[in-house]
Amino acid sequence: MSPSASAIAEGIRFIPAPPPTDPSIPPSIFGIELEGDRDVEWQWLNLPNGHRVVTGYRVVQRRR
Repeated sequence: MSPSASAIAEGIRFIPAPPPTDPSIPPSIFGIELEGDRDVEWQWLNLPNGHRVVTGYRVVQRRR
């Protein structure tokens, strides 16, 4: 069973990365593990053919 935005260990969550908009492009990032008080901002690359793919992320403090 694969994790999906659920608790892996106490206080740790697995956040899956959004998939590329073109299904033929393999993802460069599958997801990250975060502590409960953190969130992720995905960084997208816009391709010449109009599709997008996640190429990075930034961990930020969770907004309340």
